[in-house]
Amino acid sequence: MHFVQSSYLKLLDYFRISNAFSRNVALLFFSNTLNNLAMFIANVAVARNYSHEEFGLFSIAATIALTTFSISEFGMNLTMVRLYKLHIEEKEKAAAILACNLYFKIVVVGLLIGVSLVFGHSLSQLFAKTADHSLMLGIALTTGGILGFWSYAKGFFQIHEQFQQIATLTIGYALLRLLMIGGILSLPATLSPELLFGIVYLGPLLVVLIYGYSIIGRAINITALKARELFSALQESLSYSKWVAASGISFVLIQQSTIFMTATLGDLKQVALLNAALLFTSVFSLLNDSWQQVAFPKIAGLTKDTIASYRARVFQILPWFFLFSILVIASLSVVMSFTLGPQYGDSIPLFWVTSLGTATTIAFGFFSILMHSINRPQISFYVNLFTLAMVVSIGSELMIKIGLLGLLGWYAFSIATGELVKSLLISRLTRAL
Repeated sequence: MHFVQSSYLKLLDYFRISNAFSRNVALLFFSNTLNNLAMFIANVAVARNYSHEEFGLFSIAATIALTTFSISEFGMNLTMVRLYKLHIEEKEKAAAILACNLYFKIVVVGLLIGVSLVFGHSLSQLFAKTADHSLMLGIALTTGGILGFWSYAKGFFQIHEQFQQIATLTIGYALLRLLMIGGILSLPATLSPELLFGIVYLGPLLVVLIYGYSIIGRAINITALKARELFSALQESLSYSKWVAASGISFVLIQQSTIFMTATLGDLKQVALLNAALLFTSVFSLLNDSWQQVAFPKIAGLTKDTIASYRARVFQILPWFFLFSILVIASLSVVMSFTLGPQYGDSIPLFWVTSLGTATTIAFGFFSILMHSINRPQISFYVNLFTLAMVVSIGSELMIKIGLLGLLGWYAFSIATGELVKSLLISRLTRAL
């Protein structure tokens, strides 16, 4: 045990990675994995214990909540971290950045409540084919807005490098969700879809937010700020976040386009195989999110001189990252074959393609993330938009002529190439500074 620990510390020292950094990344990866697992278990439990109609409504509400959150977030969380680091020496400006983002969340929730009250019946008719579930869709819309407070809390602790608090909130959210679903299943009667969704999704969220904001409230004072400072901070935040939001949405659309093309040009079996492959590929997304949460506050504050040092360290780590990725892919392939069974054997080659593309994209992302160090988030949006057009136009033809593997091969190549182009553009701009 001592030998393993000693070797691990020597490896960290070789890559000039602090023990605290690696520990924080591991902690966030564990908490994010547990949260995703809790969500998966909750969905499986509802699917097995409720009717197809009830589970369908539950799934629609969850999709609406997450989609609403993704759009209404508008990139403000990442923007808050970046601009706070940019103005960290200006205390009033930095405080205004935190405050205006919090007010933005409050306004979003108010607007979503208004939308649910005015258009609830219409939305219910559109998604549920009946006006009887307007309350449920209203809860889903509101939950999407409240998730903005969840992302704000994580961003606040990220700024102050209190990653243990982020992990505590995430693990608490996961455990509360499992506790709620366990309690629901022990009841002698089934619940209405509205109450079911509120208890499983909204209830645990509100509990962890009460805890999180009890800490945040003691750390900031937003009442002492002047309206002029808040308006200036909001203007700067929106100017930056529009590119972050556009970049994030366009990247999500790239992946979703593969699912859409498979569903329209293929069959349900191919959709199932693709979803199985993407489920295991998401492990790389969890790893990427974990290291970025820990590293981004530091990366956001890099200067021209420290950018060069950062790039040198990344080049040193890259060969080992690819070796690690291959080991992860091999291990997950074995897990897939045992857990999914022979009927999903065809999904393993699909997983190889998507995971290699994702791993390569993450590797180039070590460099492209520097766009936030030089205030050029629009680079990501323009490249993502072009990548999306190429994936859809050429990918659809490959799906027809070659099949799903051809589509995914082009998708993997496109996202990796797009990230490489971002890195090269940022490298050129960095040298021009």
